[in-house]
Amino acid sequence: MRVLVADDESLIRDGLKSMLNELEIPVEVIGEAANGREMVQLVKELKPELVFVDIRMPVINGLDAIEECKKFVPDTYWVVLTGFSEFEFARTAINLGVSYYLMKPVSVEELDKTVRDISQKLKEKALISNKKFESELSLLCHDIVLNEELDTCYGNLLPSYRCATLVIDSHLKEKSKAKRQVGFFNMIRSLIEKSIDSIMKVAFFSLPNGDIAIVISLEGSHEGRISRQADRFLSGLADILKTANDDDFAASILLSEVCHSYETVRKSLNQLQNLSTIRPIIGIGRIVPVNMLKKAFEKSSSELLEVCNTLIKIADAFKNREYFHYMKMVDALEKRLQQVILPDNKVKQNIAGFLSVSMKLSIRADYNAAMLVRSLRSYGESVLSEGVDEDRVNILINRVIDYIEQNYMNDIGLAEIAEILDVTPNYLSSLFHKNMGITFIKYLTKIRMIKAKELLVSSSLQVQQVSEQVGYYSTRHFTKLFKEYYGYYPSDCRKAQC
Repeated sequence: MRVLVADDESLIRDGLKSMLNELEIPVEVIGEAANGREMVQLVKELKPELVFVDIRMPVINGLDAIEECKKFVPDTYWVVLTGFSEFEFARTAINLGVSYYLMKPVSVEELDKTVRDISQKLKEKALISNKKFESELSLLCHDIVLNEELDTCYGNLLPSYRCATLVIDSHLKEKSKAKRQVGFFNMIRSLIEKSIDSIMKVAFFSLPNGDIAIVISLEGSHEGRISRQADRFLSGLADILKTANDDDFAASILLSEVCHSYETVRKSLNQLQNLSTIRPIIGIGRIVPVNMLKKAFEKSSSELLEVCNTLIKIADAFKNREYFHYMKMVDALEKRLQQVILPDNKVKQNIAGFLSVSMKLSIRADYNAAMLVRSLRSYGESVLSEGVDEDRVNILINRVIDYIEQNYMNDIGLAEIAEILDVTPNYLSSLFHKNMGITFIKYLTKIRMIKAKELLVSSSLQVQQVSEQVGYYSTRHFTKLFKEYYGYYPSDCRKAQC
């Protein structure tokens, strides 16, 4: 929690800072002011989450300073400190929206209780704001809303972003892989919950192809601050990767440069997804910055890049137990390897590591192209003897549809449903799109639009209430989606009894 202390007595400021440092709650005193004018300037510049304010300060008194500050930091919490107990001071403070009024000298117990209460309220606000941010980005990346519309919400002061895609390679069967992935995702969600605050948000959501996106946002901050806060979060992610990855399961995080709009976020995520196909030759199971990906991409010949694409298709066919497609891709790999020489032993080791994790295929360290192709063919023949169970696929798809029908009004996502069904989001995304001819998000949007129209025609609910009852945080987004889907606004639907 970022705290500012405003009091004209330096001994009181020092004493308060000392007590704050003794609390178990993480508190960072980012500034201190000796008068009301200094306080206003520092609040405007630093945007603290909590300000301790002495009422009687020179230049501008504390209450007048709060009134001025609330114009540009409406969500900041204020704790008024004073040695004067007159009712008028308390009443004025309450009218300004000040919820905390502490008498000097403040005890550590009183301070601890107040800071804990404010910390809890800040966390609740941050979680709600983070969920809205995550929902907006998910809609954007599934082509449900336009980036220009979302960017206008921030005016001229756009946030800074770091984007990442999370790619998982594993040979584990779907149920075992899903169990591992749930534990891995829960560690990331726990890190996100600890990291977010009024400045920093972190979106964690599924992309249309089932890969996972992580987007860090720091609102109104300069790049120095985003570097510090984002780096702490990324360091936590790196620690999680070390814990989660092993010979059976490897998560790779591909990281973009700093972005400054939803448009560049979307472009960066698309770029990272395209560059992820190079991972068989650069290695898996770590955080890889985009400049390293681009450098490897630019250094690789078109033939070597085709080898990478084909290796991933082979691993995907193996995962889906598509025997004929697997063998077709192995044939394609054989032709491509005739046109390229694998650059060095490191590349060969990375390819062997990719196949080991994604297919549990062991290859001799001194393998050549012919040995690689023979190993892949032999392995496919021995393992892919049975195809995909079509009945199980139909059951999974029907369970997804039933879940949407029963929970469309809630904040649901493919990752959540995949966890319930003991499969991975990538697998479920691919199955759903292949069998339904539409992505999960677009199908969910379709159901919500149908239900919204039913409510508009059959009830007297306001548009905002209908929006909330079909699962949308923003009435503005709901109205736009409804207009795009039906060709008229929700309010017009009721008038025309459509």
